[in-house]
Amino acid sequence: MSIESVDLERALESATYAQQMLRSGKVSTEQKGQLVAKWGAENVNKWLSVDTTEYQIDDSDYNTSKEAGKETAIASTGYDGHKSYGSVVNTAISTGGAVAARAIAPSAFGQLSAIACAIISSVIAAKYYIEKPNKEQHSAAEHLMEQEFPEAQGSLSETQGLMEDSSEQVAELTEEAEDTNEEANDKIEEDKTLFDFYRQQYEALKAKKESGESLTLDEQALMKQLAPLMEDLNEDITTISEDTSDDVNELNDNIAEYQDTFDESAETIAEVEGLTDYAEGFDENARTMMYVEGAGQCINSVSAGIAAARLYAEASATFGATTAFAVLATAASVASGIASGQQFSWASDMSKEIDMRRETQDKGTQTSDIYDEELENYAANMEIVDDLELEIPEDIEVPSDDAGEGEASMMSIAADAGETDEQGLLNPMGTPIEEDKSQSTTDKNHNSKNADEDDKNDNDKKKVK
Repeated sequence: MSIESVDLERALESATYAQQMLRSGKVSTEQKGQLVAKWGAENVNKWLSVDTTEYQIDDSDYNTSKEAGKETAIASTGYDGHKSYGSVVNTAISTGGAVAARAIAPSAFGQLSAIACAIISSVIAAKYYIEKPNKEQHSAAEHLMEQEFPEAQGSLSETQGLMEDSSEQVAELTEEAEDTNEEANDKIEEDKTLFDFYRQQYEALKAKKESGESLTLDEQALMKQLAPLMEDLNEDITTISEDTSDDVNELNDNIAEYQDTFDESAETIAEVEGLTDYAEGFDENARTMMYVEGAGQCINSVSAGIAAARLYAEASATFGATTAFAVLATAASVASGIASGQQFSWASDMSKEIDMRRETQDKGTQTSDIYDEELENYAANMEIVDDLELEIPEDIEVPSDDAGEGEASMMSIAADAGETDEQGLLNPMGTPIEEDKSQSTTDKNHNSKNADEDDKNDNDKKKVK
């Protein structure tokens, strides 16, 4: 996921986005300072120097895919990609034939030279149509342009999209893991704060009881409630820890599955590189040979034409003896002319193939750059998730009442204390701790009934007197 413009506010909230923004190269010194203040210099430096080695495709696998791309191209075109220099030989022969055409000039060369030129030219023309020089290369180039290169460019475009989509999904999963971990830590911190508050109250009441002081009924009821409350918080912290670990591990596993996307992307890049390397291995050489062959056939056509004209001119003087050679030279001239035009046309086609091959190579380079960038994002996100930690407090053991007095003893101590504040204590959140007042109310009714009976007995005694 490439960063087009920086969003500092988002970067200060999300470590995932922050590391991508840092590596985009679009962060100012001031913005980097704010990120350091938020996430720490250690994290910022780590995000700027992510090691992707662990997530890169193995070199041997890359080379295997590259070779596969080349072999697929060979099988598809039917051409093994070898370079041919036969056109150089043909052109040399054609040039030699042109020398014979000097017979047209008034020189030491004569009619026998014109006949030789006609014969050589016809052999060169015939040899062209038999051997069909550069045809394999041209056919391969046509197939590459019509099928292989378009498919390769389509695969690269699809690969770019897959990597960018995968990077966005990985970023979302990473942020979800961050949020899950942060929410868990916040809830654990809240539970720990409440736990400490309850423990302080419990320890205070316990210390009061152990000192010999009597606990009020409300204090007695509160002390009964504090231990279960602390146990619930202890269990809640444990549950949060376990559930969060499971959730984050699942998210981490989901992120890890995207490794396959990047491996497949690298394989596609390698296969296309194998294809373009195959094409580059012969196309420019083939174009050169086409120009050479075209030039040679052009020379042969001109030479044959000149010889034919000379032989036709001499036909009347020789009573038609040179006519057959004149016809032969004419045919050779026409054939080589056509061959020359074909070679130059093929050379033009080859230029188009070379341009398309270069476009494919450029797209491959672009895709490789995206691969490197998105792999860095992937590696950084994996590190972020790996570095997530739950802040589990160690001192959450529920204290026990080891005074040995038991509930009955505490009840008797509390009974001697008389009435107490019925409101009870508040927790750190400002809400009252609910107390079980059933026992306190029963005791009060019992005491009231005993008092009434004592008053009645006193009255009876007075009557007896």
